[in-house]
Amino acid sequence: MIITPIPDVHGHGTKVVGAAATTNNSSGVAGVAGQAKIMPIRIASPTATASSSKIASGLVYAADRGVRVANVSYANQPMRSATITASQYMKDKGGLVTVSAGNNGINEGFIPTTAMIPVSATGSNDVKTSWSSYGDYVAVAAPGSGIWTTVRGGTYGAVSGTSFSSPITAGVIALMMAANPKLKSTEIEGLLFSTAKDLGATGRDPYYGYGRVDAATAVQVAKNATASLAAEIDTEIPVVSIIEPLSGGTVSGIVPVDIQASDNVGVVRAELWVNNTSVAVDTSEPFAFSWDSVGAPNGETNLVVRAYDAADNMATSDMISVTVNNFVQPPIMDTEAPVVNIINPVTGNVSGTITITANASDNNSASSITLSIYIDDALKATGTGSTLSTSWNTRPKNVTAGMHTIKVIAKDAAGNSSAKSVSVNVIK
Repeated sequence: MIITPIPDVHGHGTKVVGAAATTNNSSGVAGVAGQAKIMPIRIASPTATASSSKIASGLVYAADRGVRVANVSYANQPMRSATITASQYMKDKGGLVTVSAGNNGINEGFIPTTAMIPVSATGSNDVKTSWSSYGDYVAVAAPGSGIWTTVRGGTYGAVSGTSFSSPITAGVIALMMAANPKLKSTEIEGLLFSTAKDLGATGRDPYYGYGRVDAATAVQVAKNATASLAAEIDTEIPVVSIIEPLSGGTVSGIVPVDIQASDNVGVVRAELWVNNTSVAVDTSEPFAFSWDSVGAPNGETNLVVRAYDAADNMATSDMISVTVNNFVQPPIMDTEAPVVNIINPVTGNVSGTITITANASDNNSASSITLSIYIDDALKATGTGSTLSTSWNTRPKNVTAGMHTIKVIAKDAAGNSSAKSVSVNVIK
């Protein structure tokens, strides 16, 4: 049974809810999420004891009424099946649940769960406190020592415990949700983890989880997040295969290459590689290629396709081998340089990930051409044959906004070379 909100009869709840104390009112303390709406749900006795079944009922009650973030400042919840189930229920409805790691100063040995966010406590030195419990179940850490907060009776005071690092984390989540209400709970959670300050051992560890929450960075990243971050926190690789040509076949001229690619979120790019050279990139469904086999030497040739999703997870198809059989012109005295062209991009504005494609021809065999792509005089990709493609991600910070030069150099077997350049304006 849920007891609807009534005055705090113990005092622990009032201290916990200080994470959402009103800000900019020249009174008391400032909460992490000072403008958040609070739904206090009493699930405990006057001595502050509570059963996991009542905690679970409280979470379900809140989830059914649209609450997006809930805090449970009680120890041992990561081992309570009822609380885990209710936390997952709220997560499935678009919310997140933070819980205290505990104050026993030991490795609790709880089995990790993705249903809730267990929080350990750090002190003013940004190190886990001696009394904070820890273990593989810890997802993040947050300040929990000497936290000034609200106290029952209208006063204020300093408190310590994971009971307070947990609601601080809930407050950060509330700010992130307010900054970008369109983000899913899984996306908010992923950003909370990825923006946390990594303390202790590199990566997730038993003391700090993914790290100590960083409110400013988490909120800023959430605010600037694009429509769906599901892909950005996606860890599942695509599935890709070559449908035709069939392995063992003989090909010549222009060869259609049909593939099948799928992903749990979506494939955004496919690349055709011939003898370890990327010869074509396709960025829209249905993915397929037209391969000019004249750019490969006669004989056995290996083809693979790489498929990428938006999180840049990559899968490679099984390799197929075909026999290339094209007419070969007898060698002649070669003093003529190859003809090279940049097919994409053209001069103008670019943003995000762009495809760079170049092709070349020669009075002698096109298969003897070496193609190299440079960006601002830095080698980006190289390969042999008549076609070379690669992708350039302009989003990273080391790629500045403004003008950049893409140059392609083609060299034939006799050492004759030619170059072509295009200037693009990167828009951030």
